Amino acid sequence: MLGTMGGAMFDPHLADMMCTVSIVLTLTVSWLIIFLSFLSARLDNRVQWKFKLVFIPLFLVDALLLVAVAFQTLSVTWGEAPPLTDDEEEALASLPADIRQQERAARVRRQRRFSLFQASLALLYVVLFVLFQVFIAIRLDEDIMWSTAVVFVPWFIMEFMNLVRLTVEFAHTLVMISSGLSDESVLFRLKLYYNVTFDTFWFFALRVAQAVLLVLRIDETITCHWALVFIPAYLVGLKYLVGIIMIRQKARQASHMNGQGQQLIMFYVALCTFIVVATLAYAFLGLLVRRLEVSDSVRVAILLIPVFIVLSCMWFGVCCCLPCFSLAVSFDARSGDTPLFPRTVSPNRLLTLPSFQDPSDRERQYSSARSTSSRTPLAPQNVS
Repeated sequence: MLGTMGGAMFDPHLADMMCTVSIVLTLTVSWLIIFLSFLSARLDNRVQWKFKLVFIPLFLVDALLLVAVAFQTLSVTWGEAPPLTDDEEEALASLPADIRQQERAARVRRQRRFSLFQASLALLYVVLFVLFQVFIAIRLDEDIMWSTAVVFVPWFIMEFMNLVRLTVEFAHTLVMISSGLSDESVLFRLKLYYNVTFDTFWFFALRVAQAVLLVLRIDETITCHWALVFIPAYLVGLKYLVGIIMIRQKARQASHMNGQGQQLIMFYVALCTFIVVATLAYAFLGLLVRRLEVSDSVRVAILLIPVFIVLSCMWFGVCCCLPCFSLAVSFDARSGDTPLFPRTVSPNRLLTLPSFQDPSDRERQYSSARSTSSRTPLAPQNVS
């Protein structure tokens, strides 16, 4: 990329990273669009391919994700140990030299083990997710006759791992909160504990409830209407709508000195985003319920239109807007403003015109340039 005309405008340390991110995201979104196209053609009986072939674009995305996570795991295992934070260095500064070296080495080992644990956990998540997709593909091809509950086993294992992680984070948060609430009333502490509990577990609970309802309905353990099966999905939208209303209430209560304008901007941005996302999401759910209740009532190609709209916007963003945005992020080196984004154009590469404080300076410079050009017309000189 650095050998191209556009690459000359980039900082060499940033160019390769931006190019890699753009290519990877473009490939990922493209493969997802191809997968959904294959899936719609197969479910509409326009082709009679095996579902294992239909899932090939999705498996390519999984392979890309596996390579990225495996590379991260290897880099943590064989790479340099993560440095200590400034607070840890300050805490070690008061210790004697020999003890300080031992303590620093021990903390570095603990950080390396923790980083390796996180990378291994991410790799396990990806493996389980890929296994879940493989189970779905071979079950749809009827190579195995497992029940839906067995197919969802990798998903439930991932949710159990999420529960453990959320519980640890919840306990850590409670310990930190309790240490600073010794003087508060019991009612205030109970309200705060409730808010922390709800914020930590609400999405996990709805995900598990949705998965359980899907398993029970697909296996016909329950025979309710499909619209009732997706109640947890409706509640997700309701929760975000309540959050937007609360932002509006905070904006009304805030004064102009306390950032009322910022609250209003947040409210309108959140409201517009919610309207767009909710319209696409619930249009998809409505069409899906209709398709599941009455077979072949809605073509899958029509059912997936909201998803195709979202993926098309994502593809346009990562393939077109992201490179253009990267090229546009440049700043005048002589301005004293603090940039909001990292500099991508070196100050030495900026093409600028000479500035003149006095109009007479401009006239003298212009006259000098003309006289020089008239003396040596075939060998023009640079004018500083």
